[in-house]
Amino acid sequence: MAAEIATLAYTWRQANLGPEANERDAQHWHDRWRPAFAARITDWASTDGLDGDHRVVDTVTRDEKGARP
Repeated sequence: MAAEIATLAYTWRQANLGPEANERDAQHWHDRWRPAFAARITDWASTDGLDGDHRVVDTVTRDEKGARP
């Protein structure tokens, strides 16, 4: 996932910053790179909470070190 995010950041910078940046590349990034990344990231990251229905965390108390009784 780190390589995917790095690639996304690099392509965004190329499209939007510096003397070579232009509207065509910025639009291409927005239309091609971002949606594809957004579709793939759901394979790696939990989607809990995206719909406002968060995962329930157990309510068992833990001691000061985080261990369960």
